[in-house]
Amino acid sequence: MSARKVPALRHHKARGLAVVTLGGKDFYCGKFGSPESRREYDRVVGEWLAAGRPEVVGAPHRLTVAELLVRYMRFAAGYYLPPSREIEGITLALRPLKEKYGHTLAADFGPLALRAVRDGWVRAGLARKHINARVGKIRRLFKFAVAHELVPPGVLDGLRAVEPLTFGHTTAVESAPRDAVPERVFTATLSHVSPTVRAMLELLWWTGARPNEICSMRTADVDRTGETWVYRPRSHKNVHRGHERRIFLGPQAQRVLAVWLRDDGEEFIFQPREAVKAQRAGWRKAHRTDATRARAAANKRRAAADARRAQTGSGRPASRRAAGDRYTPQRLANVVRRVCIKHKLPRWTPYMIRHATATRIERTIDFDTARKVLGQRSAAVTQRYVHADGQAAAAAMAKFG
Repeated sequence: MSARKVPALRHHKARGLAVVTLGGKDFYCGKFGSPESRREYDRVVGEWLAAGRPEVVGAPHRLTVAELLVRYMRFAAGYYLPPSREIEGITLALRPLKEKYGHTLAADFGPLALRAVRDGWVRAGLARKHINARVGKIRRLFKFAVAHELVPPGVLDGLRAVEPLTFGHTTAVESAPRDAVPERVFTATLSHVSPTVRAMLELLWWTGARPNEICSMRTADVDRTGETWVYRPRSHKNVHRGHERRIFLGPQAQRVLAVWLRDDGEEFIFQPREAVKAQRAGWRKAHRTDATRARAAANKRRAAADARRAQTGSGRPASRRAAGDRYTPQRLANVVRRVCIKHKLPRWTPYMIRHATATRIERTIDFDTARKVLGQRSAAVTQRYVHADGQAAAAAMAKFG
């Protein structure tokens, strides 16, 4: 929301009326100085503030899709606060609207346009459930527009008439259920990653934490007074519900974490910039001089520029992202993905470790303990993470079948 002041009520002397200018339009509120004028002023200013202090008032239905997106993203940035990652999903869902329908009037965006956007995602190979979720985010955009009287209510009714993609009635692919990563694949991957990433993956394995909880780990958040350490993340998935999240670290997790604890308790424990620095130091060859290294680096840059020029016709160097002071779940997943591709290992993601931990605990202890370790209050949600039923059934039939 803009920080500019609310316009004051003025005296229009020629008419003897009270007037306020909002978004370039004059609103007359009655006889100047009367209680009625003050009440009318409060009403029109309240509606103007609720609309997000628009710079232009008077023809909301002439708003383009691009202008609507600006207003909605401004609202969403203040509504979906960290640790929520909803903004990332909203940005991806609304990108086709910006690219293909930015100059279209928001009031003219109808069911056929929504179907065209959806069909593009089907052709791109996105999973059916993921496409339906993105369509829901587009409807949420227009629900916001209707609530703020930026488009007629009928626009939202038309978009709601577009039926979701259903199983067996679409060419969209079906997403495979997330499974637990096999221990042999997990162990094989560890031998090909940096020490920093290895420590993070091992902590996921021994704690059942979510990747974002390990990425945001700080020394100050780890209570080491007891035999079992307790890590309390400052932000987690259910913090907005008032839930407390406690992650318990036993001997194995303590062994992994102890060497990474920092003197400055507010620093992130696992930092990409340090992992990159250590990796580059390992690449340096002792017998090379600084001049030799400089020539080798220049040759690599020249070869990369020639390859880009041959492919795209542009010699512009690729952008380089700074390593940063903390990992993100996506960055951690990218590291695992690249290792799996390079070494021909089955593809898996760090979040599958949580499933493996839940299955291992359920198999060796019991289901309720697995639920408590995962920090979940619902047994139905925990059931999604436990994948021991098939193994138990196979063992039983090997004995009795």
